[in-house]
Amino acid sequence: MRYDHYISLGRNCEPAFQFRRVLQEDRSGFFSWNVTEFNSLISILDSDFSNVVQPGNLIYEGNGNLVRDKSHDYHFHWVDADLSEIHGETEALKAHQSKALYLIKKFKTVLSSTESKVLFYTTEESDVRERAEKVVSLLREKFLARNFKLVVLQPMTHREDDWGVPSIANRYLDRFAPWADATDGHVRSWDAVFREFPHRDPMHLAGF
Repeated sequence: MRYDHYISLGRNCEPAFQFRRVLQEDRSGFFSWNVTEFNSLISILDSDFSNVVQPGNLIYEGNGNLVRDKSHDYHFHWVDADLSEIHGETEALKAHQSKALYLIKKFKTVLSSTESKVLFYTTEESDVRERAEKVVSLLREKFLARNFKLVVLQPMTHREDDWGVPSIANRYLDRFAPWADATDGHVRSWDAVFREFPHRDPMHLAGF
């Protein structure tokens, strides 16, 4: 089976960079360039994205251009504007809010469509099966998601037998990209996953 959509749920930018590598273009998504830990992801989905990118919830903590959104304790990149503009109803904030609304609408539209999709989530945490099942339940209940597979990627050191959940695939990478360079993923590991869950569009795999 080939899939119509690749969707990143996070945890960080690594999946989005890998999509860019194998599809030769970006696939925009709300979570693609964010830092969203498992509990934050569950909180965002459970609340239907409530209160995201709202003034008063945004904090800059000196980490590049990452801004923390206290509404669900996730981080996003503040692009093309002075970071002081996170405070108040600035034009930069309105632009980020508009972008978020567009990406949320896109997320919901694709999830509820009949087209096939793979959602990827990377985590270095162990014992995440219950949380992965919670994510699947929320995708179905809150967003009417159908015809999808959630691929949960963990380090090889956490390897377990197949969880046996039809809508979830637990897979493992030899290593994750370093936080300082999310482009530096383990190509052979990622390509093994992409071969197992191939996209309908032409793919540019490394050919190891």
